[in-house]
Amino acid sequence: MGTAPPDKDSAAADTTASPSDAPVRAVERKRDVDRDDLGPGTAPRAAAIVKHVALALAICASTALVIDYRNAGDPAFCGVQSGCYAVRASAYSHVAGIPLPNLALPAFAILLGLSIYATTAAHHRLVAGAAGAAGLLAVGLIALQAFFVGAFCPWCIIVDTSAIVAGLAAIMIWFWNKDDDRRAAQVSVQGRAAGAWAVAGALAIGLPMLWARYPSIPAAPPEITAQQQAGKVTIISYTDFECPFCRKLHPVLDALREKHGDKIHFVRKMKPLVSHVGALPAAKAWMCAPPAKQDAVAAALYEMEPEHFKIEELAALAEKLDLGPREAFTACMKAKATDMLVDRDSQEFLEIKGRGLPYTFVNSRPVIGFNPDKLTTSVEMELQGPAPALPISAMFAALGAMIVVASAFSWTSRGERAAPRQG
Repeated sequence: MGTAPPDKDSAAADTTASPSDAPVRAVERKRDVDRDDLGPGTAPRAAAIVKHVALALAICASTALVIDYRNAGDPAFCGVQSGCYAVRASAYSHVAGIPLPNLALPAFAILLGLSIYATTAAHHRLVAGAAGAAGLLAVGLIALQAFFVGAFCPWCIIVDTSAIVAGLAAIMIWFWNKDDDRRAAQVSVQGRAAGAWAVAGALAIGLPMLWARYPSIPAAPPEITAQQQAGKVTIISYTDFECPFCRKLHPVLDALREKHGDKIHFVRKMKPLVSHVGALPAAKAWMCAPPAKQDAVAAALYEMEPEHFKIEELAALAEKLDLGPREAFTACMKAKATDMLVDRDSQEFLEIKGRGLPYTFVNSRPVIGFNPDKLTTSVEMELQGPAPALPISAMFAALGAMIVVASAFSWTSRGERAAPRQG
């Protein structure tokens, strides 16, 4: 005898019967929903966090560079002997006269804002395109430092590496969501996570600005510290009597010396540029003056027209300023020993990696070029004694703490923006 097949009603009854199976089936249905909400795994969510971390770091390093480009004479984050200044002094540091950090900072800030509030596939596609382009540009900038500048700026490397990482992460997210708005929503930051990343972005700008007010001044080169006097502010100024900016700085230095008197120890150094034909004879004339008369000779040389910087005409200073017999003064300017004194100062300038003229040290603070405000501020700060200094590591620790909070919110508050499930 054969067994009759069950009818449809009995089959349906079998599948829905047994009330004890209901909780199990409910858990299985919830697990299916959760799995759908999570997507293929944790990788997309991790990529979203990595993207935001990278953008926050790029903003922080860009802000530090903006500050140092503006305060080139007294950098808060990079010493003037570092690779940062070598990159800044290169032809690749500006675009149409605008410093690259001034362009990078708003670009990364906008990109972070777009990334935080990206909720649709179109949003993520836009972020991926922009971040990917920034990453490609960063690769080119690293190559420029390596093969054309011959020096690496640590802060630039932070910016460029962060841009590359953010670009790769954004592209990964774009590929994963496959232009599906529901998938795109699953990797969007949500609620308090969005606010936390916005705070992290604000801190990435605000913290470097605060730290710049209390910089850790790098130690001066030993050649500079060896000439400092205890209990006084030592100003060491490398000059060229034909240099127009050196001429403009002279009255500023004189005013500071007159104002602060014995509190200032002033040292003038010769660095005649090869391009200035009269600079070397003028430097020799200054070297040949008695120490008590050198300030008067310097003042006269800064006022003379450079076309008169010839041995015969400079010799007239001996009589005009009572420097001794004219013949002896002329012989001194022609002496090999005087050449060696000028060469000593010029070699010292090279050893400390001097950057342009005038080049001035106020204790350990370098002031590059004609920057009277920075020079005056540096003297006043040094007269006040040691200032509080905030270590750079503490800045990154503060930013890192906020990034950890934002990352934790992003990891635990997923799914709030996910599109409602259909069916």
